[in-house]
Amino acid sequence: MIKAYQEHKPDAIGLSGLLVKSAQQMVITANDLKDAGIEVPMLVGGAALSAKFTQTKIAPSYGKAVCYAKDAMTGLRLMNELMDPATRENVLRNHTASGNGASVSTIVTVKEIPAVRRSPRVRADLPIPIVKYLDRKVRLVPDLREVWGYINPFMLYGRHLGFRGDFEKRLAERDPKAVELFENMEEVKKEAAEFMKIRAVWQFL
Repeated sequence: MIKAYQEHKPDAIGLSGLLVKSAQQMVITANDLKDAGIEVPMLVGGAALSAKFTQTKIAPSYGKAVCYAKDAMTGLRLMNELMDPATRENVLRNHTASGNGASVSTIVTVKEIPAVRRSPRVRADLPIPIVKYLDRKVRLVPDLREVWGYINPFMLYGRHLGFRGDFEKRLAERDPKAVELFENMEEVKKEAAEFMKIRAVWQFL
């Protein structure tokens, strides 16, 4: 990253952290960039990051402006403000930590992970069966009723079609809404049978 900065001279550097480990690495990266004499604004974000962590850990290690972007649109707004001479100084001032990072330590301590013991309840002596074939299999399913039988009624009627309550129970009680929805679905099945071609695909990996 330092070599890339020296080669391209960007206006800012962006870091994104998906995992907690990567957010912690940003503190070390910020310190490395500072040691290399890099002073351009940094934009940081990602699922593992928070504004507090940015302000208390990353910004002090960098000593220069570190802008936290909670999402892509915030990052775009910050970048626009940094590139605008009318707003640049205000953004730099609001996102620069005091103390120039002198009091922030970036030492990483490695904790020893205790050995994992296998549970005696789990057998490890079972033979692994030999796979008879490894090629991809495709089978035509000519009868759609075979497919409908695998569909969960609760997911179909309750989640996807918005029916409230126990659909199968209400259908058995001949609830008007349940009956109407069931009959409508049966019509869809009949129409689907006219044009849908279903294939099942499987393979051992």
